[in-house]
Amino acid sequence: MKIKRSLYKLVSSFAVCPAAVFCNSKQKYSQCTFDRGDERRNFSFFCSGKGQGDIFASEAVSRKTASRQNVFSRETGNMNVFRRFERKMCMAPKTEVFQASGMKVRFLDGERLRNGFLAGTAALERRREHLNMINVFPVPDGDTGDNMVSTCRSIAERTCISKSIAETAASMAEAAFAGARGNSGIIFCQYIHGLARALESYRSADAVAFAKSLLTAVPFAEEALYKPVEGTILTVMRDWANAVNRFSRTEPDFAVLLPLSLEAARKSLMETPGKMELLAREKVVDAGAQGFVDFLEGVVDFVENGNLKLFPVRSGPAFLPSVPEDSHGDEMPSFRYCTEVVLQGKGIFRTDLIGGLSQYGDSIVAGGGGERFRIHLHTDSPADVMEHLSGKGSLSFQKADDMRRQVEARKHRLGPVAILTDSCCDLPREILDRYQIHMVPLNVSAGGSEYLDKVTLKPGQIYT
Repeated sequence: MKIKRSLYKLVSSFAVCPAAVFCNSKQKYSQCTFDRGDERRNFSFFCSGKGQGDIFASEAVSRKTASRQNVFSRETGNMNVFRRFERKMCMAPKTEVFQASGMKVRFLDGERLRNGFLAGTAALERRREHLNMINVFPVPDGDTGDNMVSTCRSIAERTCISKSIAETAASMAEAAFAGARGNSGIIFCQYIHGLARALESYRSADAVAFAKSLLTAVPFAEEALYKPVEGTILTVMRDWANAVNRFSRTEPDFAVLLPLSLEAARKSLMETPGKMELLAREKVVDAGAQGFVDFLEGVVDFVENGNLKLFPVRSGPAFLPSVPEDSHGDEMPSFRYCTEVVLQGKGIFRTDLIGGLSQYGDSIVAGGGGERFRIHLHTDSPADVMEHLSGKGSLSFQKADDMRRQVEARKHRLGPVAILTDSCCDLPREILDRYQIHMVPLNVSAGGSEYLDKVTLKPGQIYT
């Protein structure tokens, strides 16, 4: 096809095409999204119908410099897509279809791993609001879907793709650490870290090697929790890994292996209410476990159909957090703040870290490892938590969501209008609670760390 000069100039003015571009026999045009800063343009490319299954994987680009390379074209079947890239980028090589025309898939490389992850993330995003609605454990704060989608989208957007499964998995683990959110998100982050650790010596993995890596990833995720609970995402992860391991001994084809093992994950999900009284009482399955199964279903759908739906990389938030009206669970959480922070320092041991945090609350997860940990816990005193952690290293990316206010917003609203202020407005806690006022804390930098005013930092800590 020929691209008009005006379109060529417009396309070449954008830094990257962060989309999966594909043609099939029923399409005349295929869409590609180009980003530059906060601008976005969509372009259509003609498809003759001969390019069935042709795919361009999305590309995560490091924007460390504004310097750009020359425009170049890449051809796949009947399409020429013109792109300009910045230097210091993570560039995706040409990506093949995971499965096409009944072809057997006997190995996973980095490209296939990333494509499968994209498909799983897209499926998870379609179920986000449902996951929020059934979220009752560990607290009914209605954000499991938001957190899992945010975590997976961060991984999808930041991963540098390589033919090597070891290099791609390592990049996914790094991206997971940077973007993990919430209890389920950090557990999933740690699961990806365990998977990357197990695959670090492989350029590609057959069914048996992949099964072994999954078996390694589950205990790696469990170690990050203070008190692992059965009937959650961890249970389904373990049961799925065991099923993959069992079937891999006789079935080397991933196109058969993954659908077979999915049934074990679905069965494990339906059994979660029998393993946790809270789920049985609310008549729901665990939201995190449901999200994991939704993710797997997206992967299997991709493997069976060989068709990756358009997955644009967004420059801004992927969504606005939803507030489901008919969600389950209306009990106030035992602890008020869902608190997260990244701790960086030397000589930190995970067991000591988790043990020291246990005095401040519950739902403790310490993802990452080495000199960096991403910490999650529920507590009434986030300022005390940060003071405790500040002696171990520098703190960044602090978050402290008021879960009681979240439950009130969903189940016990005083009126149709919410009151919002920031921490400069010096209102007493009693007034904030009486009128359900939402306070946005200012960011404060002190001693090489970042804090949230009046939430993770007390006035006394400044003047002492």
